[in-house]
Amino acid sequence: MAIKVAIVGFGNIGRAAIEAVQGAPDMELVGIIRRHPGEEKLPSIPVVTDVAALGHVDVALLTVPSRSAPAYAREYLQ
Repeated sequence: MAIKVAIVGFGNIGRAAIEAVQGAPDMELVGIIRRHPGEEKLPSIPVVTDVAALGHVDVALLTVPSRSAPAYAREYLQ
């Protein structure tokens, strides 16, 4: 069974994370979480504002600026 992964953020690191997850045979990219999901279209990858919209997620990769990571981590750990 594949590990269901969501990527939080879509900058340079987020784009690299997409490639890494898609290239891993034991992972499934279930979606990307962005503040403004309509800015860029990604074929076959759901882009949402809330992780709950993706259903079950095993792992959330925080690919946000390091100064923002503590706040995002608290939110997702709750």
